[in-house]
Amino acid sequence: MLTGALWLAGVLLVLWGFAAEWVQEGGRLWPPSWPFLIAAIPLLLVSVLPDVRSWVEARRVSAEARRAQAKSERAARAKRGWNNPTGDGALRVKDIAPEEMGGRTPVIEVPYLERDKEPEVARLLADCKPVLVIGRAMAGKSRMCANILHAHYADRRLVRTVDQHFSEELEETPPSAAAVWLDDLDKYLNQGSLRRDWLDRLTGGGNVVLATMRTSEWERYNGQDQIKLPHADAIGKFHVVTLLSSDEVERERLASQMPDQVSAARVQRYGLGEYLGGAPVYEARFEAARDSQPRGVALVRAAAALRRAGLDPVDREFLEGVREHYLSAGTIAGPADEAWEWAMRPVESLPGFLETTDPDAPNEAPVRASDYISDHLPDRGLSEPVWGLVAERVAIDGGVERFGRYAVVWGQTELAVGILESEMGRRHGELGGEHRRTLSVRDSLANAYWKSGDYGRAVTLAQP
Repeated sequence: MLTGALWLAGVLLVLWGFAAEWVQEGGRLWPPSWPFLIAAIPLLLVSVLPDVRSWVEARRVSAEARRAQAKSERAARAKRGWNNPTGDGALRVKDIAPEEMGGRTPVIEVPYLERDKEPEVARLLADCKPVLVIGRAMAGKSRMCANILHAHYADRRLVRTVDQHFSEELEETPPSAAAVWLDDLDKYLNQGSLRRDWLDRLTGGGNVVLATMRTSEWERYNGQDQIKLPHADAIGKFHVVTLLSSDEVERERLASQMPDQVSAARVQRYGLGEYLGGAPVYEARFEAARDSQPRGVALVRAAAALRRAGLDPVDREFLEGVREHYLSAGTIAGPADEAWEWAMRPVESLPGFLETTDPDAPNEAPVRASDYISDHLPDRGLSEPVWGLVAERVAIDGGVERFGRYAVVWGQTELAVGILESEMGRRHGELGGEHRRTLSVRDSLANAYWKSGDYGRAVTLAQP
């Protein structure tokens, strides 16, 4: 209403200027009377400014909508995973932006900086060797690998399995002449149904196979024990490249390319991946809450310890029950809802310390500790009472074999032997002695026997 009135007033002033010129000059219309024009121009500009602003905003929103739609379409194409079609409709590496192929979204936006290990990885892939890049959370593994695939294999069909269907997809449709991308490889290896020759089937088809794994997970498969975990042989066939954030030479080089001294100093302190991934923000917020939010900190510590023990994810009720073991004596816990809100709240553009497994039901779904928290918290183990609680839990909800493997790593061999013997008996009765899932738990039990010093039973059980 107001803008319309201003526009009308401006038009009337212009007409009045012409009329005044007509009267003063005896019928001549040009030039009009300037005082009236000077008064009219601001009114006309003010009246049309909202329309201009609306047009600019509409253009901006339209551009953002197009970008969001393009991103959604790329994500949808990527979710075709293993079933990505061949031929002209195939999803190529170049169709998915490197930053969308895995890893965390950077908190700090800087142009991509090449890592010192890239030439080594590229050379191994060129020699048709499967490569596994290991490193701690936020080291930059996924981003580096995505950059390598884009630089050298952009036109290859991209194969990356989604969810938990790796074993079925590999069984039905092994790919050929593709770029196979297995980010966080350990999540596939924990499937008991995975056949033992899975890596041979991948490399035998002329594929480029590139995978990542957190160092803490890789170490479980790379122990020096005589009895190996399931799939340890396959892991051993990978050419392992370690991405070390502690490499001082690389840190110095990368820091010199930062846009300012503050960023350079933080790269030197944390490492490039950790800095861009938000490690300083994570650490500062966590340390600041040790006194102000003890219950939330206890929840996070408990979830991280449970994840390291193989219980991942964990439901909220069980986590609340374990949480009390991570509170210092005499500490006032504080309200539960505030603790959960703090633990789940995003840290700037990063996920919270605890992440939900179902974004559509964040307050009911099971949760897990973030990768960074799991890798970097100094207090790493479960207390003795909690080991027993977890063993009872997995016996009911499943995940016994995974938990048994982790229990062995943490020295809980007696506990591991007990639950793995029970699980092997159950699988043998339900599936038969030669089923892959039975053989998988058999190998885990053999490893538990070996760790406990029962070498005779370990060797006997491990024999084909």
